[in-house]
Amino acid sequence: VAAARIGTDGQGGIGIAAGIANIDEEAVERIPGQSLDTAKLDGMSSSLAAGFTFDATDRVTLGLGYRLGLTITVDGEWYEQHKEGESKTQPVTVAGIKVRATDNVTLYGSYIREGWDRVESTLAAYPADEGGLDWNPFTEPISTAALGAEVDFAERRFSVRAGWSKEMGAEIENAIVPETSIGFGGTVRFDAYSADVALVREQFVEGGESGQVTNYGLYATVAYEF
Repeated sequence: VAAARIGTDGQGGIGIAAGIANIDEEAVERIPGQSLDTAKLDGMSSSLAAGFTFDATDRVTLGLGYRLGLTITVDGEWYEQHKEGESKTQPVTVAGIKVRATDNVTLYGSYIREGWDRVESTLAAYPADEGGLDWNPFTEPISTAALGAEVDFAERRFSVRAGWSKEMGAEIENAIVPETSIGFGGTVRFDAYSADVALVREQFVEGGESGQVTNYGLYATVAYEF
């Protein structure tokens, strides 16, 4: 990660994040009365994202970020055959605003657009040209709006936060699509260390019907400030 402040008063900021993305997937197909068919693929690729922030006022910050779609070369055992292929992931654009409403309360808003309609793959279990369904059911991008709030206590030694997001009405019927999520979390800060915990509930749309799949996630993080 590299970042720098720009502008005569340092009110702007730019940053670039580079890393490694990987795919490691395994599938098992169970057909009654027949042996199991399996597929296992893995691959890696470089990843790149860039972002820009601007302090509009002492209390309002605007941000914009973009992560490039990746083309990952994969290989492995594909239904008893060794095959090679490529998988292209979706690009992601994020626009956000942070408002420090008071010295202890910060509000957040963001808009996320994921280009799922631009993903590609050269390998599919049932490709359309062999009489199966098209491997990619996403016919349009997925856009999500999110809101959050954070409250600090005891000179920022403790923080609690809450967030909510909603998918903005993509009409995709042949895939499981995120619908809403809600999360709660908190942070405890020491001199150099901090500990963070969050609980998230996610609800998905499947086949055009709401609430078909629900997931819960518990996340814990320990950080050290150099």
